[in-house]
Order: sequence, then C-alpha cells, then structure tokens
Amino acid sequence: MFALPASAIAAIAVCLGAINFWVHCNVKISLGPLNYLFITPPFHRVHHSMAKIAIDRNFGNILSCWDYLFLTAIEPSAALNASEKGFEIKSDQVARRLIGL
Repeated sequence: MFALPASAIAAIAVCLGAINFWVHCNVKISLGPLNYLFITPPFHRVHHSMAKIAIDRNFGNILSCWDYLFLTAIEPSAALNASEKGFEIKSDQVARRLIGL
C-alpha cells in the first residue's frame, strides 16, 4: 500500500527502539529549553508514577510539547521520582494481558 522499502522500515524500527531505550533510562538528564519539546527520562518517569498528582499526565512518547499544549504536563520532582511505579497484575492474568485479551 505505501511501498516503503525494507531499509526504511528497518531504520524506523531502530529509531523507535532507541527512543524507547532513551525514555526508560534511569538517568537524571536535562536538555535545557529543549525539555519543552522532547521527552527526557525524568519527564517520562512521571508517566509511570502511581502518585495521585501524576495520574493521566505526561503522555508524550517523543515530543513533550503536546503535554504542555494540552496542559497534561507535570514537571519531574524528587518526590515523583521516588514514588511507586507501575501497577500489579495477578499472576493468573499475566498471559492474558500480554496477548491483549
């Protein structure tokens, strides 16, 4: 349909993998003013926080500007960084969740 060459698809896959690795790194890094445009690991870490103030925040996967535009951005803080992350899934539901049922 789109007739993309395999090399382009491979390059996109590598780039998306690198971005995913970048945002999930456990590093404290700032891009200065570019923090308002691009996601950084501390900004994305808030997305995984279970703190009440962080729920439904920091949705951006590559660009943080959308979160600032739609007022869903919350700045990373030491408290949010130390907060509990993720959620619990019962062991009998793991396989079901992995295949999307």
